[in-house]
Amino acid sequence: MPVFGEILAELRQDKGMSQKDLADKLHVAKSSISNYETGQRRAHTELIYNAAKVFHVSTDYLLGLSDYREPFSITRKKYSNEKTVGDVLEQMLSLDSERRHLLCMLLDDLQLGAIGTKESESNSK
Repeated sequence: MPVFGEILAELRQDKGMSQKDLADKLHVAKSSISNYETGQRRAHTELIYNAAKVFHVSTDYLLGLSDYREPFSITRKKYSNEKTVGDVLEQMLSLDSERRHLLCMLLDDLQLGAIGTKESESNSK
């Protein structure tokens, strides 16, 4: 199983980035990137999170826990009003549990209404 440093180096090289380029994006010293890649230094949570954002991969992939580079690609898909599915999910998750429950009930109701509308349209043809 590959380790964080190997995966970080591979992603960096795939993007054609130097260690300095990556260090600048992650706001760390170039020597830190070298140390992460060679396993001489362990990455902290914030660095792993930021590296995942830079490379558009999941933290699980960076840590060698998943074979899938892409996080759920659907989260970057445009949804409505220039929002992505990920934006909508973040909004939903920021709600308290009662509001999330109400939102789920509303979505169920809207879905049932859409199904009913499709059925009546097909019956009228």
